[in-house]
Amino acid sequence: MKALHAYIRRHRAEHVIAALVASGCRTFSILDVRGIAHGAADGELDYSVALAQRVEHVVKIEIVANDADAARWAPLVVQAAYTGHRGDGLVWIFPVDAAIRISTGVEGEPALSDA
Repeated sequence: MKALHAYIRRHRAEHVIAALVASGCRTFSILDVRGIAHGAADGELDYSVALAQRVEHVVKIEIVANDADAARWAPLVVQAAYTGHRGDGLVWIFPVDAAIRISTGVEGEPALSDA
């Protein structure tokens, strides 16, 4: 199993979500996050009083999937998020040691199924 975490521009989120859903990805999390973005364009940054820092508002997408699906979905995220400008985002893929579906106790890859 793999976890795929993508940090993308907010205005590209709709495109990324549509690409994932069209390819069969039905379960993922979407979070609004703030990143401390050294090198981002000035127009994309806000000032956070709480952090006393300039921040960029981005979307984080989290997916846990079998290895094949993670390998298939990562390039879709990259393609759908791409604008060709600095700050398009990042995708990380890393191993997941275990998954347990709380409602049933099912473990491993079967826990990822919607059934």
